[in-house]
Amino acid sequence: MIVKPLKKHLLVKLVKKDNETKSGIILVGGDSEETNEATVVEISDSYSEEYENLCKGDRILIDTKAGTKVKFDGEEYLIIHQKDIFAVIKD
Repeated sequence: MIVKPLKKHLLVKLVKKDNETKSGIILVGGDSEETNEATVVEISDSYSEEYENLCKGDRILIDTKAGTKVKFDGEEYLIIHQKDIFAVIKD
């Protein structure tokens, strides 16, 4: 199934937080905290160039209260407006 956002919106998938540190310590209760990191899955055709030029697969920081949760093929996604993007994460 293909989902194409409209009117300056993006389809993103939230990145799950690790419950384990780099040294192998397992953190308890980490699921209660919301993540604000997401991966861009699809971009609207009317995406504005005044914002950072995003591509599919880019990692971004978004408002934790932003977007509408949707479910397709057993996966959860968010549809967000481009104004809810705070930063692009570059490696």
